[in-house]
Amino acid sequence: MNRPNLRRLFSSCDVNKSGNIEFEDFTVVCRELNVPERDARTLFDKFGASEDGIIDFDRFSSGFLEVSEILDLASFDAGASQGAWEEFEEKMGAEFLLAESLREQLADLHRALHASANMTLLRAYEEVIQAVVSQGLETKQQCERLETSLKLVDELNNSQLAEMEDDIQQQLVKTEQRVREEEQKKMDAAMATIKTKYEDEIADLHAAVTRMLKSQEDSDLHKSREDTFALRIKINKLSQENEQLRCSLLQANTEVSILHSELDKMKNIFTDLKDHHEREKDDLKRMMMEYETYSSQIQTLQDVNKKLYDSNDELRSALANQVTTSKRRLSPEDDMPARKMKPLRQSTLNHGSSEQNSSVSHVAHWAERYLDSGVSMQMDTTESSGSDYDSDDARCSVETVHHSYSEVELSEVKSEAAVSMTLSRASSFASSMRRPLPAFSTLPQAESVVDGAEPAPMLRLVLAGDAGAGKSSFLLRLTLNEFRENLQSTLGVDFQLKKMLVDGEMTSLQIWDTAGQERFRCIARSYFRKAHGVLLLYDVTSERSFLNVRAWVDQIQDSADDKLPMCIIGNKVDLREQCGTQSCVRTLDGEKLAKAYGALFCETSAKEGSNIVEAVLHLAREVKANVKLRKKSESQVRLGETNSRRTVNGCCRL
Repeated sequence: MNRPNLRRLFSSCDVNKSGNIEFEDFTVVCRELNVPERDARTLFDKFGASEDGIIDFDRFSSGFLEVSEILDLASFDAGASQGAWEEFEEKMGAEFLLAESLREQLADLHRALHASANMTLLRAYEEVIQAVVSQGLETKQQCERLETSLKLVDELNNSQLAEMEDDIQQQLVKTEQRVREEEQKKMDAAMATIKTKYEDEIADLHAAVTRMLKSQEDSDLHKSREDTFALRIKINKLSQENEQLRCSLLQANTEVSILHSELDKMKNIFTDLKDHHEREKDDLKRMMMEYETYSSQIQTLQDVNKKLYDSNDELRSALANQVTTSKRRLSPEDDMPARKMKPLRQSTLNHGSSEQNSSVSHVAHWAERYLDSGVSMQMDTTESSGSDYDSDDARCSVETVHHSYSEVELSEVKSEAAVSMTLSRASSFASSMRRPLPAFSTLPQAESVVDGAEPAPMLRLVLAGDAGAGKSSFLLRLTLNEFRENLQSTLGVDFQLKKMLVDGEMTSLQIWDTAGQERFRCIARSYFRKAHGVLLLYDVTSERSFLNVRAWVDQIQDSADDKLPMCIIGNKVDLREQCGTQSCVRTLDGEKLAKAYGALFCETSAKEGSNIVEAVLHLAREVKANVKLRKKSESQVRLGETNSRRTVNGCCRL
């Protein structure tokens, strides 16, 4: 058997997932394989168990051949199972569709089913594989069809683009020819007009000169000096007209030159437009190449980001496992189980001695090193002198105090050499005043002053429910009357203090927000033991979170010594209209479930702020009544014990 199969077999034998096979785990596996109990110890020793009575993977792999020969597990029905799988694989024809590793896993499972002689399950398994293979073939064919259609579309687009370019070129050539012909016609017409006018003027001048000569001859012959003077004046006028005609001819020549320059300018503009069009085509090609490059780079960055998130999740899970499995020993003088809160700080305050500052800075450095995974966490710590999560005398002058913790629960271990440890913590209070909600009743200022003079009773409430049920938004709306989109998931434990007027008495509520992920369930159990009441939330748009309410109730009842008052809350009712009534949990179903467990029921919306304070207020009233009954019964029991002790001491005293 190869090493991966040995690893899977070792994991199957490791029932408690501790990384080692203990004798109890090995006995369970031998009982399932119908191995007599008298031979279990012999086989366990053949694996080379250590002095502690455990088998690691190296000893398991080295001793597997000898044990498999005894149990005849390595060659049991291997040939028949291999032949059945090869026959099924030939009939299925999925050699090129499935990957090699996937085929090996399917073959191992097929051999195991064939070896178990459960033909019904084997046939169902073969039908499932055939359905998957057929679906894969259909998907492959569909992909090929899509690729063919994509190629055809690309070819059609290229041909259309080429045709458009040819049409544009032809239109440009036609436009150029038409403009040239029009300008040439205009220029020829203007030149012809100017030439005709010039010829007419020259003819008029020749005629005038001829007339002048004739007049001069006639004047010399027939007219007197007055006629000669008149003719001279007329000649001067004609000379002036001739000069004007010459100036107009020069102006016409100038206009023709201007028309030639404008024609050259239009030719240059046409050339520039053509070059601009070519540059735009080159820019478009370059942008397409850059788009493809950026797309590939973005895909690579997304893959890297996904790997980073996976590594961060692995680091967090490893850290959580290491923290929950760590154990500290207490001094023999403390008989009560102790819980210590391990603060994770973001900012240190100058409170206390230098030793406290150094301890807090060390913890902050440790948190930044191992927990910085892109998820922001509030890391303020609070601890009054001589008070912890279990203390009932928490006094606070502000209305709302917010802190976040990562808790390590210490086990009850008695040791001969116990070490007493002292933890110094720094406190950081962040208070915010908010306007009163409708569920609060207004009191005169004198009564509030009297209430502030006496310590308010402390009630511990725990928020529980699946991840994404809206517990953090519920707590934020209750304490700060705010709603924030895209809140980060709670890691570990978060808590806030809230003062409310319950039955005419100012009461401090210590509300703990626990993480809903599976890896933090062990932390949530420790808070149920000392809680006075539980707010159990589910998402009305998620049937899965509603179905998990029963598991949460069972966990709460198992963790708590007495029955705790509970309020089952259906959150996110504002999304019910958007999601539709079919996919949402009905109000009647929530009421039936709460009635079955004897709990309160309420539907809220953290986004709109509806029924948030009312739900907490009703639970606080029931918790307060329950605490009073419990204190009364405890006082009666203590009174009986005191009287009995006094009687015994009195009869034995001299």
